[in-house]
Amino acid sequence: MCQECKRRGLTTKGSIVHHIVEAREDLTMFWSADNLECICPACHNAEHPERSGGVKKSKPRSSVVKFYANSER
Repeated sequence: MCQECKRRGLTTKGSIVHHIVEAREDLTMFWSADNLECICPACHNAEHPERSGGVKKSKPRSSVVKFYANSER
């Protein structure tokens, strides 16, 4: 069953194992079962439009604030 369709209340047969966190983002998650989900071809094409000739999705930028210690006390 496609997990993406299931989240939207639909029932669709899933036939593709999809990495939730892409391998190029975090290779340590590649074989993790928690990082895999079954999805249908339509949802997989929506997740990866660049593979079917479309434009690559932009990734949301995360707001990371770094704090550095100074020498003052």
